[in-house]
Amino acid sequence: MGNRRTELKERLEKALRRLIPQTTWDRFEGHGYIEDYFAGTLVLEGGEKENFQDLRDLFGRELDYLKAYRREMAQITLESAPDEDESIPVIEPELSPSDYVSARAAAISEFLAMLVDSHPDVVEYRGKVLGGRLLSSEEARAIVNAPEDRQEELQRLGNRLANDYLGWDEEGAIRYILTGEAPRLRAIKIHGRGKFPGEHRPFQYEVTFSVLPWVSAKEVERVYRNIQRQVLEETSRETGTRILQVARFYWEHLRLQGMLPSWADWAEHWNEAHPDKKFPTWRHFREYLIRGVRAALPHYKFPEPKPPTEKLQAMREAEERFIGFLSEAAKNHRTFKEV
Repeated sequence: MGNRRTELKERLEKALRRLIPQTTWDRFEGHGYIEDYFAGTLVLEGGEKENFQDLRDLFGRELDYLKAYRREMAQITLESAPDEDESIPVIEPELSPSDYVSARAAAISEFLAMLVDSHPDVVEYRGKVLGGRLLSSEEARAIVNAPEDRQEELQRLGNRLANDYLGWDEEGAIRYILTGEAPRLRAIKIHGRGKFPGEHRPFQYEVTFSVLPWVSAKEVERVYRNIQRQVLEETSRETGTRILQVARFYWEHLRLQGMLPSWADWAEHWNEAHPDKKFPTWRHFREYLIRGVRAALPHYKFPEPKPPTEKLQAMREAEERFIGFLSEAAKNHRTFKEV
């Protein structure tokens, strides 16, 4: 590898804070990306800074893809395949609500509990079933654990309260009915599910937020970013729209008209359809398409088993040791090739 390329590789590794496997470097060089960088043509009408940032982003997305692929393959290998319609639950937020949100939610819940204390159905149930008194936690637990036919009325009332008093849930409402303890008011509720890949279905996630309007946008963003970190391999950020338009153009043409013979044909077809956004060469079209495909399709984290299997744990420990080895070697300015 020439001095210029060696210096560029080291510069990229420093910017990415990761080593670039030699096979990945060789593949990028074989596709002409390194040559395009030195020629200053990776980004149309861009300078050295823009071209380096573009090359860095290309390598970064490739390394993220390799990491996600290794993890997904490990999971698929280790875990038995789920049923076709099985859903993956999304992890609960790892962050607790802010002190302000928690304090305000507790105050609102006490206010709601004060109102519900005089609710005719609650008064009737407490008088008829509880003998006009509130129960201890142990007594309430015994009723909750009783056979379903003995708690049907209680469940129906708890469900009604959870529906009428937004932010309460059925479990908390039932406990309130029995003990008088104000339920925890959930200012932000999160429902999520994922779909395992099927024959005609990619791996997907969706997350639904239910938020009480008094919660600040900053708090909602904080929780949402936490959820994103749990389900996405990538860092969620917007890109230019042109690469997405190219990806859509490619997929639409494949779906409706089929594959074209060469990249030159693809570029020519694009230039005819978009005379105001022409590409000077087919390689520019191909580069935008590759970037567009990667930017358009989310890279989800494959769910890890809980607790992890012994084999998976051993793989993680081995990976950590290997990463430590590479990190130490990088300090000594060694060059490694991927085995």
